Amino acid sequence: MLNISSLFTFYCSDEGISHTFLSLCQWNYPDFKTRMVVPSCTPSCRGNNMVESIPRYLRRVYYKLGNLAQSSAEKRLILMQFTCGLALQSKLLER
Repeated sequence: MLNISSLFTFYCSDEGISHTFLSLCQWNYPDFKTRMVVPSCTPSCRGNNMVESIPRYLRRVYYKLGNLAQSSAEKRLILMQFTCGLALQSKLLER
């Protein structure tokens, strides 16, 4: 199984270009697991393949502080990739 994660550093509202990213991540591929990392999104976009980096109750604060929302999504993606790499490494060491 191939894990594919995409980073979208803007608010995802399922309109415009965010709709393209969202629709690609929502396709059900038999050999792929797709995820989309965003700062936050509308409730209709939430699902198993959507990862939000900002807690809902802190959304306004993050967006008023400049690039904090974008950098939080980037950090969340890096953390996810690091933990996936550690999990893969431990599986390989078990063999």
